[in-house]
Amino acid sequence: MASRDPIQAAIIKEYLGKMQGEPLRAVARRLRADHPLIFKSVDLARSGVSYYAGRHGKRHRAELADRRFQLPEPTADNPLSMPISKSADWLPYTLPDSAQSILVIGDVHVPYHDLKSLTLAIQYGKKNDVDTVVLNGDFADCYALSRFERNPERRLFQAEREAIVQALYAIRNAYQDARIIYKEGNHEARFGALLETRAPELFGMSEFRLDVIFDLYNLGIEWVAEKRPIRYRELDILHGHELPAKTGGVNPARTALLKCRSCCLVSHYHRKTNDVQVTLRGDYLQAWSIGCLSELHPQYMPINDWMHGFAWIRGGDDWQVFNHGVINGRVV
Repeated sequence: MASRDPIQAAIIKEYLGKMQGEPLRAVARRLRADHPLIFKSVDLARSGVSYYAGRHGKRHRAELADRRFQLPEPTADNPLSMPISKSADWLPYTLPDSAQSILVIGDVHVPYHDLKSLTLAIQYGKKNDVDTVVLNGDFADCYALSRFERNPERRLFQAEREAIVQALYAIRNAYQDARIIYKEGNHEARFGALLETRAPELFGMSEFRLDVIFDLYNLGIEWVAEKRPIRYRELDILHGHELPAKTGGVNPARTALLKCRSCCLVSHYHRKTNDVQVTLRGDYLQAWSIGCLSELHPQYMPINDWMHGFAWIRGGDDWQVFNHGVINGRVV
């Protein structure tokens, strides 16, 4: 065991400070060369250096009051021996610039969808030869997984899941060659929240992921989770639950524009609104919130200002968003 001699300790700490970042063997050799009467051998010096550097195990490391030298060896990526960061990268899911026709539908809430409006949106996309379909969150309702008050007659997730998968297969059949992206919304997030609180042992297992349960791999549908934005050129596509809670306001598009400070398109609010602002330099920033394709008067909130709708993006350098409503069985 390393000596607890106060003179040795003071010298070792001095050299650890002066030679910070150097290998411990190099520090020991320097101590032996500079203080041969105090450190009788390199091995004895190295034992002391290892002790005060916190390399003698957890028990001895806990005994040391001076933690300045209990740092891991520096690396090229971490030259200062900082603790490893647990922060997660929040990177957008980027659509290629080559996308020319993009259909965005959100808040379908299967199995509580509006069949006629959903059909019109899909047919509109086919008519415009879409090459990309974005299911922009809350495609599934996941009613049976909600932590809010639930109707016992609707608490059958297996039945919900079958309807959701059927709807996804129908969309894939309609767009056999298109790229389809399914973005997780707050209703899909109910599944993860349920596992975290009631079955944490299952959280993270591949068999208990919603993209697996919804058969997205076999459908060739890409899953975007963790509130990542979908980016197409200068446009950011969000579900809307990524923004601070209760930020819809009178005009959800304007609120989203103020929060994002970029051209953006959101679902979530079930309302068709637009907004545009001009910067001091004359640049135009635009935002759109799109309508839903679900029932308009659900049991939990029959009185509201929702409307049916979807968006179509004509791609290219001069891309343009067409924010459509569905009124009386017509796309407007």
